[in-house]
Amino acid sequence: MKLDLSKPFDLNKAKLRFYKLCQKGAKIELTEFLETSKTPSQHRYVHACFGILADHLGYRLESIKQKYKRMFAEEYPDLGLYEDNGEWFIKSFADGSESDKRVYNKKESSAFIEWMIMKASEMDIDLPDAETYRIYRFEIEKELQHIL
Repeated sequence: MKLDLSKPFDLNKAKLRFYKLCQKGAKIELTEFLETSKTPSQHRYVHACFGILADHLGYRLESIKQKYKRMFAEEYPDLGLYEDNGEWFIKSFADGSESDKRVYNKKESSAFIEWMIMKASEMDIDLPDAETYRIYRFEIEKELQHIL
């Protein structure tokens, strides 16, 4: 049973269930579910978009990722940068928890994706929308396998 203990209804439900289990002397396992920094589909989608841009613009995948993350951070430092020990760094798309300031969270990932689609369209590069990518994911990734 997954419950959000920040919501009063779920908290009361959890307390009641826990009380009943305590009365029975049950053996239980408690698990905390951490929000990930982005959904797996966002992660795959943004990397496919990086691949399409790299293919169109003649960059290596790592180079295009660095270039676009830097451009985004310059335009939107509040979304694309994090501070550590008084210095500023560009965020990553690596996996991490929602609270990890070093990686894009879901909201920041969505903003980055929208921005990247806009930048690509300014260069007449059509990136697939997320739904099109979801439907044709395997075909798109097969075409980009030399880059991804």
